[in-house]
Amino acid sequence: MKLRDIQIPDTDQFKPSMDRVLIMDGDAACYEAASKYVKLDTAIRCVHMKILEAMFLTNCKKARVHITPAGCLKAGRMNLIGVKPYQGNRKDKKKPELLEALRQNISALLNDKNIEVFAHYDIEADDAVVIDSYYYRNKGLVYSPDKDLRMVVYPLYDLDTGRVCTIADPFGDISITSTESGLPHPRGQGLKFFWWQMLMGDTADNIRGLDKYQGKNIGMKKAYELLKPIKDEVTAAIVVLSAYKEINQNPLPEANMLWLLRNEADSFQKHLAELTPSMPHEIVQWLRDCYKRKWRKD
Repeated sequence: MKLRDIQIPDTDQFKPSMDRVLIMDGDAACYEAASKYVKLDTAIRCVHMKILEAMFLTNCKKARVHITPAGCLKAGRMNLIGVKPYQGNRKDKKKPELLEALRQNISALLNDKNIEVFAHYDIEADDAVVIDSYYYRNKGLVYSPDKDLRMVVYPLYDLDTGRVCTIADPFGDISITSTESGLPHPRGQGLKFFWWQMLMGDTADNIRGLDKYQGKNIGMKKAYELLKPIKDEVTAAIVVLSAYKEINQNPLPEANMLWLLRNEADSFQKHLAELTPSMPHEIVQWLRDCYKRKWRKD
């Protein structure tokens, strides 16, 4: 690696921040450790080092790490009847042999007074991270390689740039950058990112998003073109839901797959209820019809 390739984080990031809490999605760290090692204690030390590294990079004094073990109900997403089954692409994918033992034991075996690890069996780690972010607000810092967490509205650590990202309002903004291989990569932060995913879907979780737009598949770039000029969430919701209405596709299963919970009693429907008073009558009426359709398994 050449010196000019090394990214130096903002110096402000390393100022004392005794109150800052790292809110970390631990699933990726567990997967990587389980892929490398065959002994549980070695894998736990590996995850521990990754957490400490993240705390050092962000200058956080404490960390809350969230994990999704096997058997998790995943906030009911597996029961949704979308265009594609939620995470159906992972059904036959072989996982590292040590992964589940690591996920289920790390919270009990990791000995560090400044780190708390939570294994969730009702909601996913992503949900727990967002719930924590709403609790800690600007005193928390979200840390995850998962692009889904870009819908968070509070401080987010960007692993690609080494910067702490904040947005002026919850709606935020979206952008596209290129990976080292030249492929387009979705970026941005805030609720605008959620509505972007409602159009383009999420291949990692096997979520289709909008099935067709003007008779064709809608990709990242077309979805970006539709949403980029929009400055407020109500307008974004109208544009996205109008596209669903045009092909009479129920948006509720796709939205509930993508929506990350703000608290344990939250749902996409609750967020939508905050927006519908400002929406056109015909969209609200159509949404009421969508609620009556079968979009969950019994």
